[in-house]
Amino acid sequence: MLAWRFYSDGDGAALAAAAVPALNAVRIYASVRSAEAAAGAGGGADARTFLNTMSRTGDPREALGGPLLYTFVLLGCTAAGFRRPWAVVALAQMAVGDGLADLVGRRWGGRKWFCRADKSYVGSAAFVAGAAAASYGLLYWLGLADAGDADLAATLVAISAACAAVEVAPWLEWADDNLTVPLAGAVLAYALL
Repeated sequence: MLAWRFYSDGDGAALAAAAVPALNAVRIYASVRSAEAAAGAGGGADARTFLNTMSRTGDPREALGGPLLYTFVLLGCTAAGFRRPWAVVALAQMAVGDGLADLVGRRWGGRKWFCRADKSYVGSAAFVAGAAAASYGLLYWLGLADAGDADLAATLVAISAACAAVEVAPWLEWADDNLTVPLAGAVLAYALL
């Protein structure tokens, strides 16, 4: 998204920007297939190295879950919402909010939510702070917001808190938060901004 500012305003700009996540999706899929095919032969080291950056377990197929879905959400938001506030907010919730919740929660998240033993209060706080700040900063960077807009900042904090709640919601535990979080962010941003 940081590079969106450098694309033209032409009709093909969104498609050109969407080519980046599209190519990454192809790379993920091809790397998984390469790692699987080479596993018996002892090869595929480059594919496994790439996939290990996306895996918590070391299983190459894990990349076909959340990481590939993440890439598809990035692709969809870029193609359909290039430089639109709803897409910027949706991606900031997923990329920054969800990412910080995981990192901060794993490191300092001793106290867990009563409804989700795998989610922490401090992780959720990091989600809200990071996602709201990133949303505001990206909207400003892309010329979609003015500096010092307190109403926008408050709205983004509310959207980020709602998205953090979606991540923690026990009835959504079955769903991948790489889909539910940006979807909630997109809907709320579309409605409120």
